[in-house]
Amino acid sequence: MEEIRIMVLCSSRFGLPAIRELSFYGILPVVVVPASNTELIEELDAGLAGSMVTIVQLAEKDYVAQLEETMKLHRITLGLILNFPKKIPLTVQALAPQGFYNVHPGPLPQYRGADPVFMQIINREPLAGISIHKLDEGFDSGEVVLTEMIRLDPRDTYGMLTTKLAALAVKMVGILIRITANGMRVPSKPQDSDLARYYPRQLAADIVIRWSQMEAGEIIALVNACNPWNKGAVTKFNDQIVRIVDAMQIENDQEIKGFPGEIISSDQRGIIVAAINGECILVVSIYIEEGFLGAWRFAENGFKEGTRFIEI
Repeated sequence: MEEIRIMVLCSSRFGLPAIRELSFYGILPVVVVPASNTELIEELDAGLAGSMVTIVQLAEKDYVAQLEETMKLHRITLGLILNFPKKIPLTVQALAPQGFYNVHPGPLPQYRGADPVFMQIINREPLAGISIHKLDEGFDSGEVVLTEMIRLDPRDTYGMLTTKLAALAVKMVGILIRITANGMRVPSKPQDSDLARYYPRQLAADIVIRWSQMEAGEIIALVNACNPWNKGAVTKFNDQIVRIVDAMQIENDQEIKGFPGEIISSDQRGIIVAAINGECILVVSIYIEEGFLGAWRFAENGFKEGTRFIEI
């Protein structure tokens, strides 16, 4: 068995289950986190308390030199990225004799980019997945080692899918480690460039509900894809920004005559809002400056029949 000493680079909770697993087996001497990500650092401090794992806060300036120094100091043999915003230059990759790998929360090459979890929900894929690939000089372009898929439930929020994929990542990282520990060559194959698609990180316009254009299913997907990280999908009501946190599509058992975005009726479940093509959605909860509101609080805040959500 070959000795393995792993450096994990992480910037989100997606990597936490794998970090805990690697720490338990004593093969994780160091975790690198952007210094600006104070919330994750606090969570790692608590979760790794009592372990021998060092948490390195990576500075924005001279981060390459800091990575090189960290790898040499901790005698790192294998690098592992679990959602990290910085490009890792070839000079740093070369310091890991057992390889440098990215655990990408989306299947490759179809979901290259900064936030494949968001895009898989937006695209209403029946399956979501993870690919582990070797690092090269590009973004998400290296040879693929493993890809696994799970069912994407139409009700999955961004947070729920992230949790499911994080659990899958633990299994897949375990396979990679076992191959490496046995001294075997890690199998990989080039990505098919004809299938490749790169999605840039979502902009403000990408998280806004376009009532006059989006079908009910598209609205629901956007709401789920924005929960919890953006506190919901963005719309406007009476000159106030409103974020829809939870909603579902419901059957239209009557002819909807309202404009898209118009509140048709309400009941104990929430407010029923018209979409295009005679469809409608049930809004269950929202976020406004005053806080998160459930269905029973809607009326007192002006969300009544005949009023309307509008586009920004």
